[in-house]
Amino acid sequence: MDKNKKAILAKRVKERMKMFDLNAVQLSEKSGVSRSIISRLMTEKAFPSAGNLEKIAMALDTTGSYLLGDSETCERRSLDEIKNSVRGQLEDLTVEEKAELAWFILTPVNKNKKT
Repeated sequence: MDKNKKAILAKRVKERMKMFDLNAVQLSEKSGVSRSIISRLMTEKAFPSAGNLEKIAMALDTTGSYLLGDSETCERRSLDEIKNSVRGQLEDLTVEEKAELAWFILTPVNKNKKT
């Protein structure tokens, strides 16, 4: 992981911690990610696994994409917001396309490769 990503991640985690008045120990407890990983992340010495990044993002009420600098939107969308956004688009799909979409959603990620 390049230094710029680590710097962005550290900066955004610190900003969100400040927003929620959390210190590293509290973030560790809230996220379930070890204090040492939080500390190393904040000092740009390490990069968390995808699972730990998601746990930290959830604890800070944001997304991993935002923390990494891949998105400028920091709010998590609720399931209802996602459903409402998708619902209108589903009406335009054929029965076959809906079946394909359902298969994709219900199949574990590592099995989503059709042969």
